[in-house]
Amino acid sequence: MRILSLFLFLPLVVCSTPTPQVSEEEVMREGMVSSSTYQVMVSVIAANAEEARIKGEPEARRKAFNLIVREPFFRGMLSDEGRRQLRLIVDQKGRVVRVKQEPDLTYTVFFQITQPGGIRDLFRNIR
Repeated sequence: MRILSLFLFLPLVVCSTPTPQVSEEEVMREGMVSSSTYQVMVSVIAANAEEARIKGEPEARRKAFNLIVREPFFRGMLSDEGRRQLRLIVDQKGRVVRVKQEPDLTYTVFFQITQPGGIRDLFRNIR
C-alpha cells in the first residue's frame, strides 16, 4: 500500500516544480544579450518613471552607440559612412524597453536595439 501511495504522490511533486525564473543578474547585462538584441542601461535621477524615460533615452542612445563602436566585430576603424549607418540603426531600431525604480530614488533605464533575424550580422556588414 505504501508503494502505491508513493507512486500516486510522486507525479504530483514532479509536475508541481516551478518553472525557472530569469534572474536579475541576467536582465542586468549590457552588450549583446542575444543574437538579435543589444542592450545598455543608464541610471538617472528623476521624479517619476516618465521623466526618467525622457531623461534617460538620449543618454542611452549615446552610450549604445559608443559601446557598439568598441565591439570586436568592428575590426579596425569605422569609416564616416559606417558611423553614420550605425547612428541611424541606433536611432531607428533602439527604444526604451523598461524603466526600473531603484531604492535610492534613481531609475535604471533599459534601452535595446533589436533586429529580428540578427543584429550581429547587421553590424558586421557596416564598415
